[in-house]
Amino acid sequence: MRYPGRSLKTFLSIFLVMTAIFGAAQTSLAAQAIPDPYDMGKAVAYTASSNAIQVTVPQGWTLPPADASTFIFTLGTEKPAQATITIGFSDAATYYEQAADPSGKAKTPTEALQGVHGGFLIALVQSIGEVHSGKLGQLDAAIRIDFLRGVAEDVEQLSQSTWYVAEIENGKRIIHAQVLQLDAADSRLQTTTQAMLDTLLLNPPAALTTAALTPTVRPPTARPTRQPPTATPTPDVPALTVRRPKNQAEAETVKNLWGDLKLADPREPETNTYSVRIPAQQTYAFASGWCAKTQSLLRQNLSHRTGSILVNGAAVAQEQIFHYEKKIDATHFCAFDVIVITGWQSGESYIIQSYIDQDAEINDGTGNYAAGVYEDILIVEVT
Repeated sequence: MRYPGRSLKTFLSIFLVMTAIFGAAQTSLAAQAIPDPYDMGKAVAYTASSNAIQVTVPQGWTLPPADASTFIFTLGTEKPAQATITIGFSDAATYYEQAADPSGKAKTPTEALQGVHGGFLIALVQSIGEVHSGKLGQLDAAIRIDFLRGVAEDVEQLSQSTWYVAEIENGKRIIHAQVLQLDAADSRLQTTTQAMLDTLLLNPPAALTTAALTPTVRPPTARPTRQPPTATPTPDVPALTVRRPKNQAEAETVKNLWGDLKLADPREPETNTYSVRIPAQQTYAFASGWCAKTQSLLRQNLSHRTGSILVNGAAVAQEQIFHYEKKIDATHFCAFDVIVITGWQSGESYIIQSYIDQDAEINDGTGNYAAGVYEDILIVEVT
């Protein structure tokens, strides 16, 4: 179970503005709500004429033509769109050749995503995520989550780009997808796009054209506010100082970035994004915690969990992370990984990520947690 935290403030999602449609034939105007683009209960199946893919799509999304070869689903009529899902097929050898990783040509979906640096990502990227395993429909896939920063209509915007790559036909071909979400903080939209991709069924066409690794749809009004990515935060973003807490007392008394946010407690692998605002030039701790009902269950759980923390895309060395265990009460035996962070600059934003790679299903005494990668992303805006 996730460490319960201090209070229960939820992270708000952004909703579509509801408008009214008036019937011209009516003597009195009757307003009708726009279809809810988040409602999977009223979604319909889109099937390509080639039978290449079938996807369940909520009402309110713009669908690609039935005879398309690359399938683009769009939410929103303005540019850039609120969300875009792009799905395509490629010959595996050609796809991997385009996605050379630093050591040479890619040979797997994971290596392909490690090498993707094309299109607007170079200009707008704020952080490039670690590649992890997951699902694209029913297929095993490599997944990477990047964060982009640009300006749309004079409003600075943090966007999220999620890449999926999976092999099909015994590795001879590739299906790849990208979800571009204009507002990275819109958790409801994240849930909807993931639910859409979970319904993906495919029968790949016999003849495929090779699709480029660069995004099919890119925000035309966005312009960069960050330099190209490196292994550490870019020069124009003042670097944070990360250190190990001196002892357990400091780990527990330094104000925690999670504050009064309520953390999700997913039973299956997923990514959750949160946002906080903090004042500049103060010291904060960042903690990743896990609890079980008994001490023996905690130790058993921890043997299957490997954690890592990233600050602005740079992995924190294990020697900088303070680990300790503590009995909170009779039914909460907990373990914590804590770092202390200073150097927060006013007007800047930072991304702190926590990854847990769990190699087997575990039970904390209250229920089961499936194997896989669990990720928390904390967007920190400094005032």
